[in-house]
Amino acid sequence: MSDPIFSPDGKMVYVDGEWVAKDSIISINDSVVTGNITINTSKTDEDLVENLFDLAIDCLSRQDMAGALDAFREAKKINVKLANSVFEVERKLELAEAYTDLSAIYCEEIQEMRVTDKYESGFEIIGDSELRYLLNKLDIAVNNALHYFESIDALLLICSLVGDNDSLHLMNSSLIDKKEVDLIAKLGYVCLLSGKVASLKCGEVIYSTQLTFKKWRSELDPLKNILGTIATELITIGASLITKSAMVGASIEGDGEFDLNNFEEEVIFHYWDELYPNYVREIKTYEDKGREQNKKMRRFANSVQKRNSQLLSGSNLTKTSDKTVSKYTEDEIFAAFVGIFFGIVGIVVLFGWVLSLLIG
Repeated sequence: MSDPIFSPDGKMVYVDGEWVAKDSIISINDSVVTGNITINTSKTDEDLVENLFDLAIDCLSRQDMAGALDAFREAKKINVKLANSVFEVERKLELAEAYTDLSAIYCEEIQEMRVTDKYESGFEIIGDSELRYLLNKLDIAVNNALHYFESIDALLLICSLVGDNDSLHLMNSSLIDKKEVDLIAKLGYVCLLSGKVASLKCGEVIYSTQLTFKKWRSELDPLKNILGTIATELITIGASLITKSAMVGASIEGDGEFDLNNFEEEVIFHYWDELYPNYVREIKTYEDKGREQNKKMRRFANSVQKRNSQLLSGSNLTKTSDKTVSKYTEDEIFAAFVGIFFGIVGIVVLFGWVLSLLIG
């Protein structure tokens, strides 16, 4: 049998009328069994799909979500059922973890970036576009992670259905993967922290602009939109995931004593403190900053409200009117003084003229 035909670059082999990658060929040489005949066998679909799955994980580690999606599409071209089985069932938790880690990276970048306002040749807000870009990327990563996780509501349903059973923790442990619950909580902390950081950064600029650059308040609309949509949504999702995952985790470990309908809030509130202390600490820091910011905003709003109330009540108009009356009174006094002065001068002159006539 003739030797295999290689491409000029040596990376491809011509097999059965088509070029295939050299790495996908397995060569078997056995002088006894085959009589020095080389048998070229393509790798199995399983190997190729698994390799594409590993490629998807590698892409996510490099923040390349598009590349991960392309890998999944290529896998489906090889074998649709097998690709769906590997990506959506057998190894989906690995994808969920990769998207959660990617979400955490975006969260760190959001913390490190700066949003501010300035005026040089014109007014501008710096960093708002980058913040929106990172939040949109985070939103995609979070939604992809949630796609590969089991629904947290479904996990809660499992807990509630077996909640009256003495072997609650054993049943839940067999039905629910604790690692998955831990990762869901991590994703929740990422969402909550990202939302609070974005809210604080937007709020600082809104306060600064309203205080210093009142003329350009309309330029704040993009930041207000971030506050009212993406940031708020992330905070809501994060709080929900943290709370519900804590309830599921406590249910698994509860030895049948954990009642979903009658649980201690403090247990849920502090459930993840040991596993994710950094997130807990950072969120508290930003919550404290947020409270201080809200105080400043309230003081500013109260001052604006007070000023507007004074304008509407007419107190300023009254003060202006009083000043005007006072001004006119001073003018009249001055005019009277000048008139008296010149009157006296005129009398003196007239008296001198009459006296000169009498003497002459």
